Amino acid sequence: MKKFRQTDQKTMDDTLMESVEPYDFKEAVPFRMDVYGRLSGRPLRCAERGVHRACEKNRIRRSTEREFRNTVKGYHVIDQEKANMEIQDQAKYALYPVWILNTTWKGKKYIFAMNGQTGKIVGDLPADNGAFWRFVAMWGAGIGLVLYALLWVFHGVAVRRWRDEENKMKIMSLLLSMVLFLFVPFLNLQAASDHPARLVDQAELLTAEEQQQIQAKLDEVSELHHCDAVVMTVKSLEGKTATEYADDAFDYDGYGLGEDKAGILFLVDMGDRNWATSTHGYAITAFTDAGLSYIEEKLVSYLGDGEYAEAFNCFAEQCDRFLTQAETGEPYDVDNMPQEPFA
Repeated sequence: MKKFRQTDQKTMDDTLMESVEPYDFKEAVPFRMDVYGRLSGRPLRCAERGVHRACEKNRIRRSTEREFRNTVKGYHVIDQEKANMEIQDQAKYALYPVWILNTTWKGKKYIFAMNGQTGKIVGDLPADNGAFWRFVAMWGAGIGLVLYALLWVFHGVAVRRWRDEENKMKIMSLLLSMVLFLFVPFLNLQAASDHPARLVDQAELLTAEEQQQIQAKLDEVSELHHCDAVVMTVKSLEGKTATEYADDAFDYDGYGLGEDKAGILFLVDMGDRNWATSTHGYAITAFTDAGLSYIEEKLVSYLGDGEYAEAFNCFAEQCDRFLTQAETGEPYDVDNMPQEPFA
C-alpha cells in the first residue's frame, strides 16, 4: 500500500469547484488584491500553495493530452508515443462567482454549488427510497386496474368462447402477454437491484453526475467481460488494513460474476489516505501483479491531485483494456505490458 498526498482542507473542495466549470473569461476584469483579496475574511491561499491546483503542471499536461486524443476518431485504443509540452510556472489570482448551498437531510449533509455566471449546478442528490416504493405501489395498482378493465371488456367474449379449446388458448395467451408487457420493466429493475452497486462512494468524493457516469461505465465493463469492476471509497477502515477491508467488502457485499465469482475491487480509504486492490476468480489471471502495479501507478497519480473522478474513470478504462487483452489468452504481464503512455 502507498500513501497519496492529502489535499488542502482549509479551502473550498477543489473537486466541487472544478465541477461547476467552465467560465467565460471574456468577461473577466483585472484582479485587485486590495479590493478582492480579503473578501472571505482571510488572504487568498493561492500563493501559499505556489500554484493553484487547477494550474498545476500535471493536470495541464493530462488535460491537454486528453483533448488531443479526443480529436482522434475511429480507433478503440490510442497509444501516445511522444509528447513535448512546455508549461510556464506562473500563477495569477482570480475570483470565480460561485453560490454554495449546505443542507442536511436525514442527518446527512449535502453540498450544492452553482456557477454564478452560467447557472450550472452540481451536488449530491439524496435518494428517497420511500418515494421509490410508493411509486412502485402506485404503478402496481395501475397495472391491476388496467388488467381488471381488460378482463371486464373481454368477459362477455371469453365466457361465450371459453368452452372452445382453441379460443381458450388464445384468450390465455393474450392475458399472459399483457401481464408480461406490464411487468417486464419491474422484472428488469429487480434483476438489476439484486446486484450490489459497483460504485460505492461512502467518502463522498464524487458529484451525483460523476457517480452516475462512472457507475454506468463500471456496469458496462463488468457485463461485457462477465467480471465485476468495483470502486469503493470509505472514510475509515474500521481497524482493518486496506487489503483486508477490500477483500471483505468483495466477499461479504455480494460481488463477483460467474461460478468463480470473478471481479476486481479498487478501494480508497480517506481516513488514512490508503488504497488497495482486491482480485478474485478470473480477475486474478487477467490482472497479474505487474498489471496491477501498472494500473495502480496511474490511479495514484490522479488521487494525489484530488482528481477522483478521473482516477475512477481511468480504473474502468484500464479494466476494460486488461480484460480484453486477457481474453486473447495472453494477459498483460512483465514481458507483455501496454505501451506507455495510456490514460
